[in-house]
Amino acid sequence: MAKFSNFTKESLTQLIYDVVDEFNENSFEGSKLQKSLDTELFGPKKTIDSLDLVDIITAVEEKVDSKFNIPISLEAEDDLAHFQTLETLRDRTFHLLKARINI
Repeated sequence: MAKFSNFTKESLTQLIYDVVDEFNENSFEGSKLQKSLDTELFGPKKTIDSLDLVDIITAVEEKVDSKFNIPISLEAEDDLAHFQTLETLRDRTFHLLKARINI
């Protein structure tokens, strides 16, 4: 059963920041991410490579499934604009979750 009581954009932002914290613990100084919705994941100001991006996306999927008991697949996305920043990643995740629970 899904855990909807804390399903908000704010809770997803915190979830993504938790992923950033975990990523930063295992990253070199030059590839650490800022905990800001404006942080670029893809594009000219990014500090991570494509493999790091895949790791972050996978970690978000796993945390969403663990926290809300709703599996989603962000990796199936073909529009890289969904991964431009932490905000666009959060918004796409929110959209997919809403679609899965029909709210």
